[in-house]
Formats: sequence, structure tokens, C-alpha cells
Amino acid sequence: MTLIRNSLILGCAAFALSACGLSKDDFGLGRKNPDEFAVVKRAPLEIPASYYLPTPTPGAARPQEISPEEAAKTAVLGKKSNSSETQSSAIEQVLIQQTGADQAEANIRSRVDRETQEYIETNIPVTEKLLNKVGANRQAPALVVDAEAEAQRIRNNIEAGRDITDGEVPTLED
Repeated sequence: MTLIRNSLILGCAAFALSACGLSKDDFGLGRKNPDEFAVVKRAPLEIPASYYLPTPTPGAARPQEISPEEAAKTAVLGKKSNSSETQSSAIEQVLIQQTGADQAEANIRSRVDRETQEYIETNIPVTEKLLNKVGANRQAPALVVDAEAEAQRIRNNIEAGRDITDGEVPTLED
């Protein structure tokens, strides 16, 4: 009797799980759709006019294919003819002049880094000012602890019945 009841319960559970869409994914039985953003459009094949096909170079890019960056630039800015690639349009020139991009500094990154460092050095937090922690290097340099001397200091403190933190920590520079 218990065998029939257990079999019936197990069968019902299996039937309920097989109808559940989440369990299919958990067991790897569901479909996985491709990521539409990972798909890159490939240029169509072209037959050259002279039917002479050059020997392909392994690992080289296809000559008729443009990079995704170029495709995005073309989609945003439009297709430019070969003669005007080096020249910008009148609208682009006006935009560059109005934004001041033609007067931008070439070494702006180093200038921003330098000014940021000066700002950090002149604007010391109030807590550090109150604790007199001023200067370019506000943190004390790290000291290397002499392991043998520190172990001996701790043993001496335990034997004397003192706290193990009593005394100075010996360093290798001492």
C-alpha cells in the first residue's frame, strides 16, 4: 500500500515539475535565444572585376568589411565622400569654434591631474588639521616588525603577568 502511495506521489511530483517552465531551464532543457546585441553585421561578399583572387592571409580582416566603430560613425555622421574626408563641413567648423574645441590644450590631462593633486594638498580634512596631521605624506610609513624579537617580547610579558600589548613593538629598523 505504501509503495503504491509513494509511487503515486512521485508520479504527481514529476508531472507537476515537467509542466513548470522554470524547471526546464533549471535542468537545461529550455531554449536559449541568441543575444541580438552580440550579432555583428557582416559585409556581403564581392566578386572582384578581374576574377583574380588574392591569396587570403590567415587572421587578416576582410578588405570589404568595415569596423563597428566606422559603421557607427557612418550611421551617426553620414557617409562622406573620399575628397572631403579631411575637410570638415561648415556646420562642423562653426560647432567647433562655438564650443572652443579648436582652442583646447593638447596636454589637458596632465594639467587636470596636477590641479587635482594641488587641490588635495591644500584642502586637508578638518579632522587631520585638528590632529596636526599635515604635510604631503600624512600617513606614517609602514614599519616591518622583527618577528623573533616580537615573539620574545610577548613571551616576557606573559611570564611577567603583564598584558601582551605592553612595551614597544620591535622593528627591523631599530
